[in-house]
Amino acid sequence: MARTESGAGGDVRLTVGLFVATIAAMASFSSVLRGSEWWQLSVVVAAVVFAAAHLLRLLSVPTLWAWLGVVAAWFLSLMWLFASSSTLFGIIPTPTTVSEFASLTSEATRGFIENEAPLAVGTPDLFVMAAISGLLAIAVDALTFRKRVPALTGILFADVFLAPTVIAGMSPSVFVFVAIAVPWLYVLRADIRRQMVASGDASEGTRRHFTLPSVAIAAAAVTVGVAVPPALPASTGLGISWGNSPPGAFDSGINPILALGQNLRRGSTVKVLEYSTDATRPLYLKVTNLHDFTGKTWRPGTTNVSSRSADVLEGRGALDSDIPNTDISTRINIFGLNAKLLPLPYPAQAVEGLEGAWRWQAEGRNSLTSTSGTRGQNYTVTSLQISPTLEQMRDADARASGALYEYTKVPARMPRNIGETANAVTAGMNNDYDRAVALQTFFRSGDFTYSENTPVEDGFDGNGVDVIAEFLTVKSGYCVHFSSAMAVMARTLGIPARIAVGYAPGDRSDEQIDDKPIYDVTSDLLHAWPELYFDGVGWVSFEPTPGRGSATSFRSASTDPRDTQTPQAELGPGTQRDLRGDTAVVDESAAAAKSSTARSPGFLALFAVLAMLGIPALLRTFARRRRLVRAVNSQTPAGAVWIELRDSARDYGVPVSRADTPRSFASRLARRAGVDVVALDRLLQRVERDRYARPVAQPAQGADCVADLHAIRHSLNLGATRRERLQVRLWPRSLFGQMTYAATPDDLAEPVNVRLA
Repeated sequence: MARTESGAGGDVRLTVGLFVATIAAMASFSSVLRGSEWWQLSVVVAAVVFAAAHLLRLLSVPTLWAWLGVVAAWFLSLMWLFASSSTLFGIIPTPTTVSEFASLTSEATRGFIENEAPLAVGTPDLFVMAAISGLLAIAVDALTFRKRVPALTGILFADVFLAPTVIAGMSPSVFVFVAIAVPWLYVLRADIRRQMVASGDASEGTRRHFTLPSVAIAAAAVTVGVAVPPALPASTGLGISWGNSPPGAFDSGINPILALGQNLRRGSTVKVLEYSTDATRPLYLKVTNLHDFTGKTWRPGTTNVSSRSADVLEGRGALDSDIPNTDISTRINIFGLNAKLLPLPYPAQAVEGLEGAWRWQAEGRNSLTSTSGTRGQNYTVTSLQISPTLEQMRDADARASGALYEYTKVPARMPRNIGETANAVTAGMNNDYDRAVALQTFFRSGDFTYSENTPVEDGFDGNGVDVIAEFLTVKSGYCVHFSSAMAVMARTLGIPARIAVGYAPGDRSDEQIDDKPIYDVTSDLLHAWPELYFDGVGWVSFEPTPGRGSATSFRSASTDPRDTQTPQAELGPGTQRDLRGDTAVVDESAAAAKSSTARSPGFLALFAVLAMLGIPALLRTFARRRRLVRAVNSQTPAGAVWIELRDSARDYGVPVSRADTPRSFASRLARRAGVDVVALDRLLQRVERDRYARPVAQPAQGADCVADLHAIRHSLNLGATRRERLQVRLWPRSLFGQMTYAATPDDLAEPVNVRLA
């Protein structure tokens, strides 16, 4: 089996460049993951993989064994970080170790599907991100050093960089782009120079001929990539901004869900409002309800639901006496939203502090105006936090009666697959709540994907029955399609349903007011979700859209009453998952503490050790490069190159003394097995001519001297043992004093006047 050759000094530069690009690419997930621990662990695992790959190349390990060694380093690093308790003696994996890895992966996958970005990170998420970082490191190292095609690593870096955009629609960071592009371009440059050295075409003129244009092109490419995209018109610039909606955009008879689709495909993100609340969880803020369904669209306010009927169906008026509920206060400050409808937590009971003339809508507990606007409003809302138990929800009847019949109407002619799918999904369920949860799970199970563009590209954007039928086949859309489909399917089962339009829970900021956290809400959080009615409980929000909010569920009364679980859709950021998939409301700092694997000192120690092992090699490489650059530009280069040869020989264990002449040192070096004596003799003759001959004008020989040096060092490397190669890389003797490794008396007593050629 062929052996891999130990890389030249350029391999260190390539490895460092790949490492920097890899950890920069992983940083692109900061837009969809909270905290920094996941990135720190990614850095550690990537460092272990690159260090193992580089070490195995230095030891000239056969290719197959080198591959296995790198994969083993990746697996062992994950095992030590996340499953050390399942191993034998702390280093030998067991079937339990593999089972734990599978469980962590499954839990993280479910969390990514069901929760809204940015996610609160738990141990499963830490594991998956660290594993991805290691796999990326393995792939780019193989493409660069095994396949010799480092340019292809750019595809992998681009995929990782764009992944958050695909997952959650987050705009890529220009800083992360630069952090990836610069080291990647450096890797390409270093690989070209390495190939030129290997081919013998390493003259200074040739390097400049290729290096200067490539540097200019690379700089131009990065500049264009940074400067041009922001200057271009957004591709979704024709969408109507919710913050600057036309007059009457949310008045009766107009379909705001279409404006919602246009806004979700806009090209910019703005902060629309912030709020603080004494609720135990972040809040959805509802703007309006859509309940009149004609078969082509959902519309607000056209059904004949009286204010008296609405008061019975909404809020505290709908609650049985045994349903736990609490009054909560929420302070809302609006910045970039200019609309006629007011964002309110549901079910709102009263609003104070509004400027202008506003009228109350009993149905939906909304407020609207025809003369004022929302921009600049700062108001306080009193609403209910309703917390039924799982048993109460299962006992609640969702059958329609009276005014609720209006919320179960569906068109007489509907595509068959809507009702058939609803019946198939809920088969075997014996209560309406479990049927509703089954519909929600159907959409969030992973078969459906979130996409704002697929419906437009495939021609089924909207919310009518034909659109829903197509959506159930294509299985890709955005919140409009998920909420419409679940609401219509619930109606086919006889469950009253409507659609709420507003904002998903915001991101918790670092600021507080009156000891209450402040949440920021941006235009990215525009959302639509279904509400289903249960007798004695009222309207309950569900979240069928994957990647948005959290799935609705309730906790059994057999648990601690203080932990009664309200809809997870309203838990939002700060929800922490454990390995069993349970959910609990926790403080942000507590979530961060729980996600810790209690090995932070060990992580830092491991990273410090890896860094320290690489420092001597980097210093030695830098010193050699600086010395050779000066030699190439010198009129008498042989002397500087000879000094570097002496240091290189010392690194490989050849005795060196201050008393050596060039010829005495050369004769000792020539006795080293495998040394290229032809290149050594050429370099010796140039050194002696420079030192002892009369100065004469002659062509520059710097490049030739450097080429001879590389040939001698390469022959020393081939003749060295694996242990010597490892020491040359990790602990070069020439760095630690002139006499650290001096010649022995026996070496100096040997004849020194030996002819080399």
